[in-house]
Order: sequence, then structure tokens, then C-alpha cells
Amino acid sequence: MEGTEQVRKEAAERVDQLIERFGREAEETARQRAEERLREEDERIRRESRRRAELAQQSADEEVRAAADRARQEALAAASSTAPDWERSESPRAPGEASTPRRRGGPGGGGYRTF
Repeated sequence: MEGTEQVRKEAAERVDQLIERFGREAEETARQRAEERLREEDERIRRESRRRAELAQQSADEEVRAAADRARQEALAAASSTAPDWERSESPRAPGEASTPRRRGGPGGGGYRTF
């Protein structure tokens, strides 16, 4: 009887050691998998964040261009509506076309000489 009890006790101890060893190994494997998943998720979040930042930058750039175009059109409309009649009757110049310089008064501008 005493020998059987001893064998059972040793077997129980070995089983406990095996359970502990496999438990540690399983825990370590699970920890490594979890850390890998975290790294992958972190990288995915970073990529998504960069993509969103690029989209936001593009949207802001487009908004600035649109606002500048609107301001330019409003300025042209205001300039044409407040221009004197003689200037409104002139034919509009094409962009890039050389404009004739206007004569201005002042030194070296022609006109009357004073001594």
C-alpha cells in the first residue's frame, strides 16, 4: 500500500510539473501572438492615419484654391462694375497679351516741363 501511495504521489507531482511547464509555454506563445497582433494593429492605424492626413491636406489645398478663385472672380467683378465708362468700353485683353503702357504724369513721364 505504501508503495502505491508513493507512486501516485510522484505521478501527481509529475503531472503538476507538466501542467505548469505546458502552461508557461502556452502563456508565452499566447503573449507573443498578442504582441504580434498589437504591432500589426499599430501599423495599420499608422497607415490609416497617414492616409487620412494626406486626404485632409488635399482637401484643404483644394479649399484654398477654390477660395482664391472665388476671391479673384469677385475682385474682377468688382473692378469691372466700378470701372469708369471709358475703361468698360475697351476690349478686354486676353491673358498673356501685352498691354499698352499708360502714360502717367510725374518726372520723366512727359507732359509740361517745369524749371
